[in-house]
Amino acid sequence: MKEAEDANYCHVCSAEGSSNAIIRGVNNTYNERIKEILCGSNINFAPLDLGCPSKMLLSGNIPNLPIQISVSKLKEKMNDAKHRYKFIDVIHLPEYLSQPIAIFRSATTIDDTKVILTDMVCNGNNFVVALAEWETKSGQKINSVRSIYPKDSPTAIMSWIIDGLLIKYDKIKILDWFNKQQSNSADVIKPIKECTKIIEKMQ
Repeated sequence: MKEAEDANYCHVCSAEGSSNAIIRGVNNTYNERIKEILCGSNINFAPLDLGCPSKMLLSGNIPNLPIQISVSKLKEKMNDAKHRYKFIDVIHLPEYLSQPIAIFRSATTIDDTKVILTDMVCNGNNFVVALAEWETKSGQKINSVRSIYPKDSPTAIMSWIIDGLLIKYDKIKILDWFNKQQSNSADVIKPIKECTKIIEKMQ
């Protein structure tokens, strides 16, 4: 069956950002869809609803529009030989996305794509999610997940900070992420020091 091109959303995105209670509800519904896919009982081919942006995402210049990802996009990325993961690895995606470590401008696109570093992990690597404003065939504007995968190069993420692409961050989370990378490799000590200085200046 062909995946649906559109989804009809009842969300009215709040200017204050989605509350934790709303995000939990969206997260539970999303997880049920993922379980159906895992069990092979999925008959709903509409895009997966990830809710509306949280206050953190809005402060990172994410448009105040519903967020969605297509089932085919998830399958496409998880079958990529460079970034393999499983459906079970993206359980709780709406909650992880709403409370990110950091938000960046894209280093590889010329449009207004944002790249979100999350706490969601696969094989020790944090997932990054690329979001871009998109117009569906019915004319509805959304935040569309254009890419999602576990980023296996922490130094590449640090280079985004050094290159001035960092928009917003959670200080506690990003410093904790630095500490974890430092314990995994001595090669990141120098870029971590440089990134920490940049973050301190941004406050």
